[in-house]
Amino acid sequence: VLESMKMEIEVRAPVAARVHEVHCAPGKMVQAGQALVTLVPLDAETPRLEAVS
Repeated sequence: VLESMKMEIEVRAPVAARVHEVHCAPGKMVQAGQALVTLVPLDAETPRLEAVS
């Protein structure tokens, strides 16, 4: 969820993924089109392996 001018905006990934890197900081302004995070798609084995660990 992103917050902009007291409004919350839900952002969804197009695929199941894990956040690999965050490119912004809370409270900082960002430009239109700027990448906020880098996502790494999960493969079929990853969720099961993570649930075990």
